[in-house]
Amino acid sequence: KLKSIDKFNTWLYRTTVNKAIDALRKKKRERTTDIELVTKGVNQEKNLMLQYDIEKIFQDVAKKLPEQQRVVFLLKDIHGLEMSEIARILNINESTVRSHLSLARQNFQNHIRMRYPEYVNKDFNSD
Repeated sequence: KLKSIDKFNTWLYRTTVNKAIDALRKKKRERTTDIELVTKGVNQEKNLMLQYDIEKIFQDVAKKLPEQQRVVFLLKDIHGLEMSEIARILNINESTVRSHLSLARQNFQNHIRMRYPEYVNKDFNSD
């Protein structure tokens, strides 16, 4: 009888310990998941704010460009159109499109340098 009580007590102790360990693991996973969700939410909010700032800065700087430069810049660098498409749409030579684009990028970069110096290391000349 004593042996069976000892076995039962050992079994009960082990089962209780295992259940406690499982509960702690589950709680840790839930806490980690909560932290991950909060972190993800904060990161999404930061990204939205950064995106908003970039859009605001872009709109501000784009207003400073002459109309032809702004249009070519938007069509090429924002909408990704080919030079030949832009030339056809605007009814101008491709060389004129390239010229407007080059000037627009230079002017855009100059305005960024003056108004938003924290962005001076960004490269706006890549195709």
